Amino acid sequence: MEDFVKFNINSNIVLSPINKNTKSKSYIDYLQELEYQRTTNEMRWDDSNRNTTSIPGGLFGFVHNYKRIEFSLIVKIETLSLRRESWRENINQNDRKVLILSPIIKTIQWDDWINMGGHKKVQGTTVLKTNKEHIFNSIILELKDFSYYIDTSEFIKN
Repeated sequence: MEDFVKFNINSNIVLSPINKNTKSKSYIDYLQELEYQRTTNEMRWDDSNRNTTSIPGGLFGFVHNYKRIEFSLIVKIETLSLRRESWRENINQNDRKVLILSPIIKTIQWDDWINMGGHKKVQGTTVLKTNKEHIFNSIILELKDFSYYIDTSEFIKN
Protein backbone atom coordinates (compact mmCIF):
# COMPACT_ATOMS: atom_id res chain seq x y z
CA MET A 1 0.00 0.00 0.00
CA GLU A 2 1.15 3.54 -0.73
CA ASP A 3 2.30 5.56 2.25
CA PHE A 4 0.82 8.74 0.76
CA VAL A 5 -2.44 9.87 -0.83
CA LYS A 6 -2.90 12.40 -3.63
CA PHE A 7 -6.05 14.39 -4.27
CA ASN A 8 -8.15 12.51 -6.82
CA ILE A 9 -11.06 14.14 -8.66
CA ASN A 10 -12.31 10.63 -9.52
CA SER A 11 -13.02 9.89 -5.87
CA ASN A 12 -16.11 11.13 -4.05
CA ILE A 13 -16.93 14.29 -2.19
CA VAL A 14 -18.93 12.95 0.75
CA LEU A 15 -20.99 15.39 2.82
CA SER A 16 -22.41 14.65 6.26
CA PRO A 17 -24.52 17.10 8.27
CA ILE A 18 -23.69 17.74 11.92
CA ASN A 19 -26.81 18.37 13.94
CA LYS A 20 -26.66 21.60 15.95
CA ASN A 21 -28.44 19.87 18.86
CA THR A 22 -25.63 19.14 21.30
CA LYS A 23 -27.37 15.91 22.44
CA SER A 24 -27.64 14.43 18.92
CA LYS A 25 -25.47 11.46 17.90
CA SER A 26 -23.92 13.32 14.96
CA TYR A 27 -22.87 16.22 17.19
CA ILE A 28 -21.45 13.91 19.88
CA ASP A 29 -19.63 11.76 17.29
CA TYR A 30 -18.28 14.91 15.59
CA LEU A 31 -16.81 16.21 18.88
CA GLN A 32 -15.30 12.78 19.53
CA GLU A 33 -13.67 12.80 16.08
CA LEU A 34 -12.26 16.30 16.65
CA GLU A 35 -10.64 14.93 19.81
CA TYR A 36 -9.21 11.99 17.85
CA GLN A 37 -7.88 14.49 15.31
CA ARG A 38 -6.20 16.44 18.08
CA THR A 39 -4.55 13.36 19.62
CA THR A 40 -3.94 11.08 16.61
CA ASN A 41 -4.23 13.30 13.47
CA GLU A 42 -6.93 10.94 12.20
CA MET A 43 -10.69 11.04 12.05
CA ARG A 44 -13.23 8.46 10.93
CA TRP A 45 -16.75 8.71 9.60
CA ASP A 46 -19.29 6.56 7.80
CA ASP A 47 -19.50 6.46 4.02
CA SER A 48 -22.81 7.37 2.39
CA ASN A 49 -25.66 4.86 2.68
CA ARG A 50 -24.75 3.30 -0.69
CA ASN A 51 -21.05 2.81 0.23
CA THR A 52 -19.93 4.34 -3.07
CA THR A 53 -16.51 5.63 -2.00
CA SER A 54 -14.00 3.16 -3.43
CA ILE A 55 -10.75 5.11 -3.88
CA PRO A 56 -8.91 7.51 -1.55
CA GLY A 57 -8.11 11.07 -2.52
CA GLY A 58 -11.60 12.52 -2.39
CA LEU A 59 -12.99 14.99 0.08
CA PHE A 60 -15.19 14.63 3.12
CA GLY A 61 -17.18 17.57 4.45
CA PHE A 62 -18.60 17.99 7.93
CA VAL A 63 -21.60 20.19 7.11
CA HIS A 64 -22.85 22.75 9.60
CA ASN A 65 -25.90 23.82 7.57
CA TYR A 66 -26.14 27.58 6.99
CA LYS A 67 -22.78 28.17 8.73
CA ARG A 68 -19.79 26.32 7.27
CA ILE A 69 -18.35 23.08 5.90
CA GLU A 70 -15.08 21.63 7.18
CA PHE A 71 -13.26 19.49 4.62
CA SER A 72 -10.81 16.63 5.12
CA LEU A 73 -9.02 14.39 2.64
CA ILE A 74 -10.31 10.81 2.42
CA VAL A 75 -7.12 8.90 3.22
CA LYS A 76 -8.37 5.29 3.30
CA ILE A 77 -11.55 3.30 2.97
CA GLU A 78 -11.88 0.56 5.57
CA THR A 79 -14.28 -2.23 6.45
CA LEU A 80 -16.92 -2.29 9.14
CA SER A 81 -14.39 -3.74 11.59
CA LEU A 82 -12.94 -0.24 12.14
CA ARG A 83 -16.24 1.31 13.19
CA ARG A 84 -15.95 3.02 16.56
CA GLU A 85 -17.64 1.26 19.46
CA SER A 86 -19.70 4.38 20.17
CA TRP A 87 -21.23 4.23 16.66
CA ARG A 88 -23.23 1.08 17.46
CA GLU A 89 -26.16 3.25 18.54
CA ASN A 90 -26.37 4.99 15.16
CA ILE A 91 -29.58 3.77 13.58
CA ASN A 92 -29.39 2.23 10.06
CA GLN A 93 -25.66 2.83 9.71
CA ASN A 94 -24.09 -0.46 10.78
CA ASP A 95 -23.39 -1.62 7.23
CA ARG A 96 -21.39 1.38 6.06
CA LYS A 97 -17.71 1.41 5.19
CA VAL A 98 -15.47 3.55 7.37
CA LEU A 99 -13.70 6.53 5.81
CA ILE A 100 -10.34 7.41 7.37
CA LEU A 101 -9.88 11.17 7.16
CA SER A 102 -7.00 13.60 7.40
CA PRO A 103 -7.22 16.50 9.80
CA ILE A 104 -9.47 19.29 8.52
CA ILE A 105 -7.73 20.98 5.61
CA LYS A 106 -10.16 23.73 4.65
CA THR A 107 -13.24 25.45 6.04
CA ILE A 108 -15.68 27.02 3.60
CA GLN A 109 -18.18 29.56 4.91
CA TRP A 110 -21.80 28.93 3.90
CA ASP A 111 -22.14 31.94 1.55
CA ASP A 112 -18.99 30.87 -0.30
CA TRP A 113 -20.30 27.29 -0.50
CA ILE A 114 -23.57 28.47 -2.05
CA ASN A 115 -21.67 30.71 -4.50
CA MET A 116 -19.62 27.66 -5.59
CA GLY A 117 -22.87 25.90 -6.45
CA GLY A 118 -23.04 23.71 -3.34
CA HIS A 119 -26.20 22.18 -1.87
CA LYS A 120 -28.52 24.65 -0.15
CA LYS A 121 -28.99 22.14 2.68
CA VAL A 122 -27.54 18.71 3.40
CA GLN A 123 -29.74 16.08 5.04
CA GLY A 124 -28.12 12.72 5.65
CA THR A 125 -24.68 11.62 4.51
CA THR A 126 -24.57 11.99 0.74
CA VAL A 127 -22.21 12.11 -2.22
CA LEU A 128 -21.92 15.45 -4.03
CA LYS A 129 -22.62 15.22 -7.74
CA THR A 130 -23.66 18.75 -8.77
CA ASN A 131 -20.71 21.06 -9.60
CA LYS A 132 -18.32 18.43 -8.21
CA GLU A 133 -15.28 19.33 -10.34
CA HIS A 134 -15.56 23.07 -9.70
CA ILE A 135 -16.06 22.59 -5.96
CA PHE A 136 -13.26 19.99 -5.69
CA ASN A 137 -10.77 22.25 -7.49
CA SER A 138 -11.79 25.29 -5.43
CA ILE A 139 -11.25 23.44 -2.16
CA ILE A 140 -7.87 21.93 -3.00
CA LEU A 141 -6.49 24.99 -4.83
CA GLU A 142 -3.72 25.68 -2.30
CA LEU A 143 -2.96 21.96 -1.81
CA LYS A 144 -3.19 20.58 -5.36
CA ASP A 145 0.58 20.07 -5.63
CA PHE A 146 0.78 18.24 -2.31
CA SER A 147 0.42 14.63 -1.17
CA TYR A 148 -0.71 13.52 2.26
CA TYR A 149 1.77 11.23 3.99
CA ILE A 150 -0.09 8.78 6.19
CA ASP A 151 2.76 7.92 8.58
CA THR A 152 3.56 11.53 9.43
CA SER A 153 0.08 13.07 8.88
CA GLU A 154 1.67 15.82 6.80
CA PHE A 155 0.98 17.39 3.43
CA ILE A 156 4.25 17.52 1.52
CA LYS A 157 4.82 19.23 -1.82
CA ASN A 158 5.16 16.76 -4.71
